[in-house]
Amino acid sequence: MLVKGLCLVCLIAGFFVAEDQRSSFLSQGLTLLQKGEYKEALALLRRAVEEHPLSEEAHNYYGFALGRTGGLSEAIEEFNKALKLNPRYPEALYNLGAALNVEGQYATAVHNLQTALSLQPNFPEAEKELGFALTQTGDLAGAIQALRRAIRQRPNMVTAYNELGLLYARTGESEVG
Repeated sequence: MLVKGLCLVCLIAGFFVAEDQRSSFLSQGLTLLQKGEYKEALALLRRAVEEHPLSEEAHNYYGFALGRTGGLSEAIEEFNKALKLNPRYPEALYNLGAALNVEGQYATAVHNLQTALSLQPNFPEAEKELGFALTQTGDLAGAIQALRRAIRQRPNMVTAYNELGLLYARTGESEVG
């Protein structure tokens, strides 16, 4: 069975902004997100959004924390706010796509994930989520290709191997290449 949990990934490595350009609330919230302390991060990230309402980064991470603490519809709203501020923000597109997968809005998830990948081609988490969404829309060949790309980009991504194995069992295919 494909993993259908909220599979949002906090991609801290892609967002190194000079400390003086980032609010202390955002910095502290990111530190807590990295530690998996989502509820604690939520309050700080809410303050970051209040302090910097035009920060797509603040909205994205606040959405991430909301999603991890059960506020999926609010998370989707925050990802959309981030994308209104910056429509070419791959991490927000990915997070929105992952949240839409959980909501069962697979076609819209596919669109957002493909857009994220067009902006940032080496994005294995987005490839894995795309594989899940394509499976749900019935595009098994596309799903297999997305999962293969995820594995090529991140060979230790166990969830992609699991999902790919399940697809191979469904389709009778067996090559990883």
